[in-house]
Order: sequence, then structure tokens, then C-alpha cells
Amino acid sequence: WWGAGGGVSFIQPEYTVVQLLKAHWPATLVLAAAVLLVAVGVALPVGVLAAVYAPRWPDRWAVGLSVVLYAAPSFVLGPLLMIGLGVWAGWLPLAGADTGWHLVLPALTLGLGMSAILIRLLRATLLDLRAAPFLQTSRAKGATAGR
Repeated sequence: WWGAGGGVSFIQPEYTVVQLLKAHWPATLVLAAAVLLVAVGVALPVGVLAAVYAPRWPDRWAVGLSVVLYAAPSFVLGPLLMIGLGVWAGWLPLAGADTGWHLVLPALTLGLGMSAILIRLLRATLLDLRAAPFLQTSRAKGATAGR
């Protein structure tokens, strides 16, 4: 059962687990990179927007979005995205791996959940930084907010 090649797969008994992991490793790395790209691509503008407009409506919108995305489990968000973007709109494929578009739905499903955490983290960090002593000193010496 256990040997140098790992255990035998329950689904495909002709392969060991290590063989299956080696075969699917490149696709896993591509998906991980796409998830990271979606998470940072969503969290960076939304988190900065929330920090810049801290007590106003864009901040409340961004915090509300991050709460909803954090609360939505991926097994709920995934089918909702599939129905919305794949079935109703017909923009994305629901299965297959022949084009680059097949990666969008899984990357959105996993990346949006991760972006919720990053939005809150980025907003809190930027708000703390805004009150930092070196920025207060710069403003006292005449530096503008844009500078």
C-alpha cells in the first residue's frame, strides 16, 4: 500500500498519489497565480479607495463588500458565478481546459474570497499609516496630501 511512490489512489488505482500530484502540479501553479492576481487586483483598488474615503460612503461600500465576500463560502459563490457568468450571460465556459477562459471562474471563486481579507488588511494598514508621526511632521512642514 505505502511505498516509495506514495499510496494508491482510490479513484484511479492504477496510479499512485505521487504520480497524480506530479501530473497536476503545473495546473495547480497556474490556478494559484490566477487566484493571486484576482485577489490583489480586486483588493488593491478597493482597499485604497476605502482608506482614502474613510468615513464616507465608498468606505462603507468597500467594507460591506469585503464582509459579504468573506462570509460567502466558495461552494456557494462558485455555483452563483457559474450560473451568472456561464449560464445566463454565456461569457465563460463551465468546463474544459482548452482555452485560457476556463481559468476565470475558478480564479474568481477563490480570489474573491481571498480579496475580502486583503481589502480589510490594506484599509486598516493605510488608515494606521495616515496617522503616522512622520506624515504629521511632513504636513506640519507644508507637504501636501498628494505629495
